[in-house]
Amino acid sequence: MNKFNFWIFDNHLDSLIIFLNEITQFKARSDLEKIKYELHQTDSTKQIYFNLITQDNIIINAARDSDDREVILWLIEYSDKISEKISHLELYLSSIESKI
Repeated sequence: MNKFNFWIFDNHLDSLIIFLNEITQFKARSDLEKIKYELHQTDSTKQIYFNLITQDNIIINAARDSDDREVILWLIEYSDKISEKISHLELYLSSIESKI
């Protein structure tokens, strides 16, 4: 499995979840309020993560930063079969960065 990790500000959470649902078609949990609640319980320093997706080709976990609770760490493990979709994610994240 390949790994791809990144940080985003929580004001991009909604659009990221929508994007993940669109590109992966893995039907990530679409209840944004539940995701926000679950993320509130996490801590990246203590390695307490929320699992968004676990399937054969991809595992997505996330946790809020311990010091800056507005920042979310995303940990993605994926197979070579979906590398192209991860490239789309990288492009999406670049577009978010350019807006900051």
